[in-house]
Amino acid sequence: MVPALEDKKIFVVVGPEASGTRVVTRLLIESGCWGSHEHLQPLDCVLDGSVKDIREIAKDAQNFVLRRSVPHGTNWPDLLRLQVLLKSLGFDPFFIVVVRDWFATLKACERSMTEMVERWNFIMRFLPSITNFCFFLTSYYFLRPKDAIKSLSYMLKFELNKNVIPKILPVDDKYHRKC
Repeated sequence: MVPALEDKKIFVVVGPEASGTRVVTRLLIESGCWGSHEHLQPLDCVLDGSVKDIREIAKDAQNFVLRRSVPHGTNWPDLLRLQVLLKSLGFDPFFIVVVRDWFATLKACERSMTEMVERWNFIMRFLPSITNFCFFLTSYYFLRPKDAIKSLSYMLKFELNKNVIPKILPVDDKYHRKC
């Protein structure tokens, strides 16, 4: 373990496409984590070995976030291997599995139910081997943002910025069925 990284946290945000991984990642970044909500992840250069020391790119960062949608581009991420790599860098990664209303997710990414089930099965097969994880419902965040932030802060043991709410707009409204 790298002594300088012992007290640093890393959150790995995972979920099927259109589940809200970018929203949760942005929430963590706005709360002080170093990372990106975009497809290209700055920590990838550390994970692939092109940068040997995370401090070369992250300087004085204390907390980090890494996002992986499933699939991530054309790749299906090996979450267990990712956990091992992050532990070898001195982290104890905490995985946030993002869940969104099924109907909204299917409409947003224009996938079939079979494809969505395939993505969830892929994630679920790794969970028994993941040391630390929680589920986060992005639909709950859009309906009750302050309560959702409070709940996620408690699960992560990490203070999230409660002032982020206006910066992240609810995208579910256009996909919810009207009663």
